[in-house]
Amino acid sequence: MSRSPRQRLADLPLAVKMLTSVVAVALACASVILIAVGGLRLVETRSNAVYQNGVTPIQHLASLHQDVLRTRMLTLNYYMSGAEFRRKISAQMDELDQRVTTVWSQYAPHAADQRLASSLEENYAEFLRLRDEVMMPAAAQNDLPGFWAGWNPATAVFTEVDEQFTTLEQAHADEAVAANREVSEAKRTVTTQVLVIGVLGLLVGLAVALLAVRAVVGPVRRVTDVLKAVAAGDLTRDPEVRSRDEVGQMAEALRQATASMRDAVTVINSSAATVLDSSRNLNVVNDSLATGADTAAGRAAAAQQAAEDVARHVHTLSAAAEEMGVSIREIATNASDAAGVATEAVTVAQETSGIVGKLGESSNEIGNIIKVINSIAEQTNLLALNATIEAARAGELGKGFAVVAGEVKELAQETAKATETIGQRVQMIQTDTAGAVAAIERISGVIMRISDYQTTIASAVEEQTATAGEITRSVTEAATGAEEIARSVSEVAGAAAATTSGLNSSRAAAHHLAGMADELTGAVRRFEISR
Repeated sequence: MSRSPRQRLADLPLAVKMLTSVVAVALACASVILIAVGGLRLVETRSNAVYQNGVTPIQHLASLHQDVLRTRMLTLNYYMSGAEFRRKISAQMDELDQRVTTVWSQYAPHAADQRLASSLEENYAEFLRLRDEVMMPAAAQNDLPGFWAGWNPATAVFTEVDEQFTTLEQAHADEAVAANREVSEAKRTVTTQVLVIGVLGLLVGLAVALLAVRAVVGPVRRVTDVLKAVAAGDLTRDPEVRSRDEVGQMAEALRQATASMRDAVTVINSSAATVLDSSRNLNVVNDSLATGADTAAGRAAAAQQAAEDVARHVHTLSAAAEEMGVSIREIATNASDAAGVATEAVTVAQETSGIVGKLGESSNEIGNIIKVINSIAEQTNLLALNATIEAARAGELGKGFAVVAGEVKELAQETAKATETIGQRVQMIQTDTAGAVAAIERISGVIMRISDYQTTIASAVEEQTATAGEITRSVTEAATGAEEIARSVSEVAGAAAATTSGLNSSRAAAHHLAGMADELTGAVRRFEISR
């Protein structure tokens, strides 16, 4: 006859039932850890992309913009300076040209708009051509009309260059915002996955644990009730456990033990009645006394054998209970190991939080660079103001110099505005970096709660260990009682043998035997063997 799924579940060994819930929770923990690690790596990758494609190009672009503005200012100063200062200015322009070339080679592959970057490069090359072929030769000859013939078209070109710098800076800022949005989306996705998998894993683990506990606790309670009934003298109870696991085997052993005890008590009760009847008739017929004594001795021996069988079965039951305790302790060890894995996951999350924090430190360094650029712009503005004042003092001869000073002042103001825009974008990067650190800390909190659940499971398993110990002690006490019954039956057999020692003392022995039979009957009456 095939067994139902519920019966097959009940037949599973206790170790399998207990380990199933632990394995379910362990799988959930492993899933959460894998998703968390993958998510942290994704966030780290996206954050590095923000730095490589956003922060670094912005730094290069800001440096280029500053050097280009300085090149234009040095070109104007070259005309207004003497021969000695012109040599210094020329050396400075050569150094700036080399630096612009180097930084541009680093920036160009990462430009937000390659076509715009190419146009900017061409316009700046045109400015350098006008500077080297027109303005500087005219300045060397002190040819003011010739210098202005190159300066005016160069100014138009430079205005377009400045606008192109501003457009590229805005494009990089837009890319940084989009990249930060992707990082935030990745954080939300990882958080959702961790929460869903964690909750589902816990629910499955709790459901499996509940089924395992119900499959074990119910039968154990029924076996315990029967043991208590046996201790109270009721030998008619049946544990009603038909599973094939350790508890079912223990129940079957208990069922056989109570059946053997019922048989033994029945035999003892019958033998006691026979001994009592024989002792009462012994005074009339001495021959009947001998026959009754022999019968009592034989039945007492059978009762002794039955009592020994009971003791053996109860010892077997005790050994099974001890094995169940060992299995529960193994489950407690596995739950403790799972808690260790969750602690390691928290450590990984904290290390990743430190990596993201370094991104915030890099953003702070960019802010310091922007402050330096602002300081340079303010100083340039002051120099332009002083130049304007000196031009006013020079009167009609200083009008051209005043125009140049005004343009320098405007360039300084544009530089300040550009650095302010870059500062705002860097602040956005710092804010998103702080959000990434907070999300990683929340993931660490989820993994810590999973570790707490593992500790709760270990505590529940310890309680099951204590229950198994109580069962073992109860079975040991039952074994002791069975041994006492065997000793009592042995005494009855000895007393029956003594009645055959001689007919001369048969009357006194008969009275003594009758008293013992009364005591034995009273002892047997406290056992209930039928309903």
